[in-house]
Amino acid sequence: MQNPIQITSFLQKTFFVPCSNHEEKKNDLNFYCTDCDLAICKNCISTSHKHHNFIQIFKYSYKDSVRVEDIKEYIDCSEIQTYRCNRQKVFVLNRLPSSGSRTDEDNCCIICHRKLIDSKQFSYCSIGCKIEAYSRESDNLESRFHALEAPAPLVENCKRLKRSGSGRRKGVPTRAPTN
Repeated sequence: MQNPIQITSFLQKTFFVPCSNHEEKKNDLNFYCTDCDLAICKNCISTSHKHHNFIQIFKYSYKDSVRVEDIKEYIDCSEIQTYRCNRQKVFVLNRLPSSGSRTDEDNCCIICHRKLIDSKQFSYCSIGCKIEAYSRESDNLESRFHALEAPAPLVENCKRLKRSGSGRRKGVPTRAPTN
């Protein structure tokens, strides 16, 4: 298991803004150095954070997200809904905007009431919502939220979310009759 990250500090970081240390193009802060607890750019990785551990940050629906494979070493990711971003399974860091009406309270995130894909498998729409729920229950949030020695079998659970069917939506295309 990796060194634990300061999860509340991690979620408060601002990503996808220009790096103040580098003037080059493509210097957005889209990595998180777990050793230094800093948002960094790709130029920072090749210089001052060369031998550090880092997590890449992505955008999903205009919100910061992390790959499941990258973050599950650091925190307990059970019950957090996964999303797809560039063919990768990701977790959203903080709340997504509410999706539609909240008529079915049973299929919603416990904290923000965003609609979930499967409420039997997931209870939270984001890492931030799970942290908020844990902080309401316990004073010792950081130690309680860190990954267990054996991370939850999240990858197996995510396989159930694959779309069923052959992938084709329509039948055989036909041409209009010609005159």
